[in-house]
Amino acid sequence: MGKLTDDEIRHIIKRASIFQKFERQSPHKLALFIDDDYESLFDLADNLDVDRKYIQEAIFEHFGVEVDEPVALDTNNQTDAKITGSANGYVDGATLNEIKANLEYHFNTVGKITRRNKKIIWKATPSGPSRLFSISSSPELEIAQKNSRVNFTLKQSLSTLNKLFIFPVLATFAATMFFTVAMFDQVSGDGRIPMLIFALIFATSSFFFTRFVKRRKIKKKERLIELIGNLQQVMERHFFANKKPTTERSKIIIPDLDDMEAEEEVTLGQKDKS
Repeated sequence: MGKLTDDEIRHIIKRASIFQKFERQSPHKLALFIDDDYESLFDLADNLDVDRKYIQEAIFEHFGVEVDEPVALDTNNQTDAKITGSANGYVDGATLNEIKANLEYHFNTVGKITRRNKKIIWKATPSGPSRLFSISSSPELEIAQKNSRVNFTLKQSLSTLNKLFIFPVLATFAATMFFTVAMFDQVSGDGRIPMLIFALIFATSSFFFTRFVKRRKIKKKERLIELIGNLQQVMERHFFANKKPTTERSKIIIPDLDDMEAEEEVTLGQKDKS
């Protein structure tokens, strides 16, 4: 991994503090590790009272953990997005808490966690006007644990974006009407040219707005794939950090002064006899 710059050290310490905060909010196993390449980093963490386990997690996050690429499934319609991915690890309170935080940050809404059929389901529960839009109220993540693998299935409805197609449809209709009027001699002379210009403007607007909506849908799916990739990183990070051998920070033991004096008297007495 090599040496770390001051900025990288500050970033890792900051991220480790966040991981420690997530972990302390749930039951967890203590798992510390040590690596000679980062001894000075661990010493700094010790002084800041940050457990070395979270330094390990922050290092894995900083350099990245190799994971399988998420897959976008074909839902046979233009309204739903479905992304799947898997990673090594186990779902405990700490990882679930961090996954929930990532989901709420991504979708900018709170969510509710339920359990059914041995699966964990996170469902977005927006408040206010957001509840009226499927793109805000439909996000759902399904987490399934099988042996030491965790499978993610993320779903979201994009029907709200499909409703925007009404504007290019109306623009296309208007372009057709202007073009028809101009071509079938409903206007004459100089009036035909403005009609053709309006027809061209509406047709062009329809084309670019349709393109804009399609790109928004593609970008939404790309962001969902990126989110699943982040969740995979979370699982792998916890998995590898807990898997490493642990080494506690060294402790300095100061002997009791009375014991030292007694030992010294015994030593002197032995010397006198000799």
